[in-house]
Amino acid sequence: MASPLATEYGVSRAWGRLIAWLIAAALAVSPDVELRGDALNPPSTRPTTRPAATSVSAIPRNVQELREFQTRAQSVVRQVMPSVVAIFVGNMSQGSGVVVRKDGLVLTAGHVSAAAGRDAWVVFPDGKRLKAKTLGLDRAADAGMVQISDKGNYPAVEVATGVPKIGQWCLALGHPGGYVKSRTPPVRLGRIIMTRDDSLMSSCTLVGGDSGGPLFDLDGRLIGIHSRIGPNTAYNIHVPMTSFTRSWDRMAAGEAWGAPLATAGGPMMGVQLADRNDTAIVEAVTPGSGAEKAGIRTGDEIRSFDGKPVRGREALVQLILQHKVGDVVPLEVIRGRETKAINVKLLPRP
Repeated sequence: MASPLATEYGVSRAWGRLIAWLIAAALAVSPDVELRGDALNPPSTRPTTRPAATSVSAIPRNVQELREFQTRAQSVVRQVMPSVVAIFVGNMSQGSGVVVRKDGLVLTAGHVSAAAGRDAWVVFPDGKRLKAKTLGLDRAADAGMVQISDKGNYPAVEVATGVPKIGQWCLALGHPGGYVKSRTPPVRLGRIIMTRDDSLMSSCTLVGGDSGGPLFDLDGRLIGIHSRIGPNTAYNIHVPMTSFTRSWDRMAAGEAWGAPLATAGGPMMGVQLADRNDTAIVEAVTPGSGAEKAGIRTGDEIRSFDGKPVRGREALVQLILQHKVGDVVPLEVIRGRETKAINVKLLPRP
């Protein structure tokens, strides 16, 4: 059966996956191609409005359109690849990032930069390794900045304004599994499957090491920074550019604020959710968690948390973070045709 998204665009799930695989397989950049990056005006001067997206969202219908799509995607990869970096922060963390300004300003995930003022290294695809410093971060948004210490004229990408459209094609780059000297950052092709003010979700597969890497539209504009894997590798979450632009000056000044999305010892309810059309459906319940002890089941729809409406997975995460371990919180849950009131005790995250 075709997925709702596939049906919307008139294509079966299998055909859509085949097209994505064929295009992704063709995205390898030949080593004899000269890579180049585009300059960028300082993002703090760019508007934060939401213009209509112009990137491709249609699925190629025949071989000719598939070839044209391939050519466009390869062009974007050549354009942005020089700006994608690996980041090493002290002996504590490593991840990916992308240069967004010619003076060496890098955007990454907040959990990669971890704190302001730390010594770091930035490694470009050609192997060039440069000293850097972590700047500020918004822990709740998982948005962070790093500044290359050495002065230079670095390849930088353009930052998009606004939010991409659902169904829009996108390209994810980064360092899955960690930095590997013998390869350029791998490319994955996918589509935007959910958008919110505080997060994007795509079908681009992410793994450890990708955190902080860039998500591009097919115009070569930066639309997101990889944050984390969702309920499974088919649902991957990215920080939208609006989370950076609204707090740009604070992060650039080295300010750090907010609570991390998932900290050991922090409050946890113990459910794995699927985010579907602004609803929070329970896909799995963690054994021994407060949710299991309260009787929450797979398939339950969480409608409210502590009296506040739950409009999707990310909304529930933010509501949980407003509480502390040990709090007993009332939930409204729909199970079949019944609405149930359930009290859940938040336990510490392992």
